[in-house]
Amino acid sequence: MISSVQFRLFITVAMMAFVFSCVKDYGNTLRNNEKKETLSGKLVGVVTRGPISPMSKDENLQTKPAIDVKIVVMTLSGKIVETVATDNDGRYSITLPGGTYRVEMLPSSSEMTKDLPTVVTIIKGKETHLDIHIDTRIR
Repeated sequence: MISSVQFRLFITVAMMAFVFSCVKDYGNTLRNNEKKETLSGKLVGVVTRGPISPMSKDENLQTKPAIDVKIVVMTLSGKIVETVATDNDGRYSITLPGGTYRVEMLPSSSEMTKDLPTVVTIIKGKETHLDIHIDTRIR
């Protein structure tokens, strides 16, 4: 039989071992996240759609944010690395390892852009900007 003192000592040691292992794992997670951040860069941009009206001469009214447009990032050999949708302001942001990528837009039945496909180079710790304009063909 185990005495209550031995049992308490066993529980205390087990709890301390558990806490130390959690702290160690948390530290490893932080270091891994920091390493990932320093090895990665970001691809950011705004997708717009226009012209909106054939009658408007005001440049600011000629385009609007393109919401929920799917941007696909691939390796140069065609393997999909990441897909992201634009937000309500037409903005997107993708964290990627440093390297060279092909960027495309998932096709819509009638949408086209001269900006894609294109090749971008992501530099570690930097932001690469790629704005995309979808031509509505309204003239």
